[in-house]
Amino acid sequence: MGKLRSHLCFLYSLAFFSLSTAATVKQARMPLVLSSVGPENLLPQFLFMQGEEEGGHLNIGSYHGGQGTPQPFIPDDSCPDDIFAYASTDLRGRQLPYLTQDNWDCKRNSTTVPVTQVENDYIIANIVPQWGGKVWSLYHKKFKREMLFNNPAHQPANIGLRKAWTSGGCEWNWSPGIIGHGVFTESQVYMAKIKTDLGPILRVYEFDRLNHTVWQVDMLFDDRDGTFWAHPKVTNTNSHDILGYWWTCAAHAITEQSRVITPAAYTVENSHGMVRSNWPHFDYSLENSSFYDPSVDMSYLRNIPNEMDAFVRIMKPQLPYIGHADGEGFTVIHGHQINGTKFFTWGQDAKAQFWMNFLSASKGKGDYTELQIGPAPTQMQNFPLKANEVFQWTEWFRPFIGNASQLHSENYVEALGAVNKWISSAEGLSQSRISEMQSFLEKYADHPITKEDLITTGSSWGALHEKSTGKQLSPSTYFTVDATDMEASPWLELLETGHFSNKTLNLIPTSFQVSDDWVNLLDTALSKQGSNWLIHLHLGVAAAEQGNGNLARTHFNMSAKLKPNAHAYRNLAVTARSLDEVYNNYMKAWDVATGSEFHGDPNFERLINDLAAEICLYLQSANLLSQLSDFVDKLPISATTRDQVISAKASIALFHKDYNTVYKILTSNCFPTYGSDRSTLIEIWFNAHYDEEAVKLKRPLTILEAHEVRMKYPVPSNIGVPY
Repeated sequence: MGKLRSHLCFLYSLAFFSLSTAATVKQARMPLVLSSVGPENLLPQFLFMQGEEEGGHLNIGSYHGGQGTPQPFIPDDSCPDDIFAYASTDLRGRQLPYLTQDNWDCKRNSTTVPVTQVENDYIIANIVPQWGGKVWSLYHKKFKREMLFNNPAHQPANIGLRKAWTSGGCEWNWSPGIIGHGVFTESQVYMAKIKTDLGPILRVYEFDRLNHTVWQVDMLFDDRDGTFWAHPKVTNTNSHDILGYWWTCAAHAITEQSRVITPAAYTVENSHGMVRSNWPHFDYSLENSSFYDPSVDMSYLRNIPNEMDAFVRIMKPQLPYIGHADGEGFTVIHGHQINGTKFFTWGQDAKAQFWMNFLSASKGKGDYTELQIGPAPTQMQNFPLKANEVFQWTEWFRPFIGNASQLHSENYVEALGAVNKWISSAEGLSQSRISEMQSFLEKYADHPITKEDLITTGSSWGALHEKSTGKQLSPSTYFTVDATDMEASPWLELLETGHFSNKTLNLIPTSFQVSDDWVNLLDTALSKQGSNWLIHLHLGVAAAEQGNGNLARTHFNMSAKLKPNAHAYRNLAVTARSLDEVYNNYMKAWDVATGSEFHGDPNFERLINDLAAEICLYLQSANLLSQLSDFVDKLPISATTRDQVISAKASIALFHKDYNTVYKILTSNCFPTYGSDRSTLIEIWFNAHYDEEAVKLKRPLTILEAHEVRMKYPVPSNIGVPY
């Protein structure tokens, strides 16, 4: 009887669908304030160089082999056992084989950008395949409200796994075993359209080179009631087990009355280390101590002073969901079937406002929170994927306007009751409806894609992997090779001919491979083609990433001997065992780069600019200011717009006691690629003022006088805030 009732309900929904306007999919343009991400960094960023995910640091000068120092996740013992299970053994952001996206501006031009737009009776959705397939905006026509934070700007900040990342919308973060906003957030992915009885499914997908996996998200904008259904699927194409990482990240615009509503038993949050806390009442700085104030309701974002990740734990058989309610009762619920639920807030302090203003290129229009879900309890954990395993689930987004007084009741149970009552009502989403849609989306999750279904194409790497293995990665994806792709073409040559062509040997390398299968191909090419500078360079890059420092340096030295090249000397610099060796190899790299036959290469200027930025960063961090001054004097104009070079000029001006130049530099640039390393800029600002005042007084400043200087000359708003 239950199955018959469920079948009748589904038939009724199809009949209802026939009375609704079918969703349309079209190419449109969306107004946006645009700051662009430039070409990726041509210099490989090895794992041993990585520290925290963001910043402007450079960990070099004392390399003795290996992959550097892991940064494991160690939660507090107040946390339950499941927070320790599959805890990440290393929170560093691995870059290779990807190139780092660390070059962008803050020009903020008012323009329009292409979007794939879906519209039905209820919603208008703008999707941006050029930025990871993110749903940039989701407008509800009947409520006349945005369901997501529709960021008015595309202004990257140094926050993502590959550094460049923009806030807002709903994004899909897959990365095998690595924390962070995924590698595709600022890259174009594949998008295809699939016809179904319930309207078009839009599928975004890509091949992840980090661990030879495929991810996809099927998006259905329900014509019947405006529900946004998302069905992620990840495929481990390997014959061995791996660890995965996924978080769907949905941003919502917030106001002073914004409240997070979720049926959590407790939370694990990082305001004071990663600890277990009560939910929703806990003291921010003394979690669950004898002195905490149970009256502080942390479900109101205004009560959280500083940046915080709160991983709320929802116990079975409770339906997992997390919602955002505004002061008027407009509530967006994000429901799912898996294990992890989280919200993030920048908090209420000056740092929070600086970053939200920066990311929205506006003041007061960029305040947002992120409501997220994933298979693991926290983002510092992984989840296992067995060999050749496919893992998929269904999520849903649905808004309603509820009773504001109930949703904002001092009794949190009453607020939960208001949401639960709506979910189980005729207007909400019953468990049977969710199960039906799960089955429906699972049926289409393996639906094959053809060339004719494609709306956009992504990278060539998936097709190259299929060519190298002779196997299709997934029955539900279609990968192509772009004949004009300069990054992929050398590797296509290697696959098809067993060696690199003379044309490739006379070009600057623009991509790298570090996995065993590609290393085996390189070794075979070395034995058949013989030694050449490029094969040794690539083998050295792979060896350095895998932690074999001695082998890496042998290959880099051989590459430089066969043909002096900037990459080999630069890599010898970052794998150097002494500071003198670092400096000498950097200077060789610069001399070779600027004086080589690569002048006519289309990537010549790109290489020069990347190398100039890194050398400036190194010399500045090593306090080699005299050498830095000499180096900056001979830089080409194209390199002088990079943040590291501009920062170096400020350090040089301070070194020469040219205080006015320091102030001019620091007040007239926004340093868009600097994250937590803005503390360096703040230090230069204050040191210049300390020094200038000490020169006037002809003596060092007292502690009080230094304080008075800081109060008199606050940090310029374009730099940040002292934190």
